Amino acid sequence: MNYFKRSLPIGITILLVAACGLAPLPDGDLTGAQRSARGSSIQHEGYVEVTGVIGPGALYSLRRPDVWNGNLVLYAHGYVNPTDPLMLPDQIPSELQVNQVFDLLLSQSYAVAFSSYSDNGWAIKDGIIRTKQLKGLFRSNFGKPDRTYLIGSSMGGLIA
Repeated sequence: MNYFKRSLPIGITILLVAACGLAPLPDGDLTGAQRSARGSSIQHEGYVEVTGVIGPGALYSLRRPDVWNGNLVLYAHGYVNPTDPLMLPDQIPSELQVNQVFDLLLSQSYAVAFSSYSDNGWAIKDGIIRTKQLKGLFRSNFGKPDRTYLIGSSMGGLIA
């Protein structure tokens, strides 16, 4: 019974992440822009968040729990109407359920990172570029993760 209690939260997280299109992301070299990009840091209850801007105007958020298991989850958001302003996925009305996913991952000691991309609309190429940059940004702010996973919803699933 004790094993089941310890395994259940991890099992739920794995199921949730797998259902979202989990894929490991290989390590890569940091670019100069990634090394120098530093955002503003805010301590929340249970995690620290770094926010800033990368590329031509893409917003980003990096969240590392106070007790971190060494794993990072990169989230690629779905399609956003091209006429809408750029905003982070946790602020996009059609993506608000993602806050529950972020909260669950953080509560299970996973770090999360996501961006707005530089453009809205059918932004596959930009989404790939900005999502890849998140890993370097995370590393420059918090250190190298042991493992990195990609998840995405809708168009973000294609990006992942």
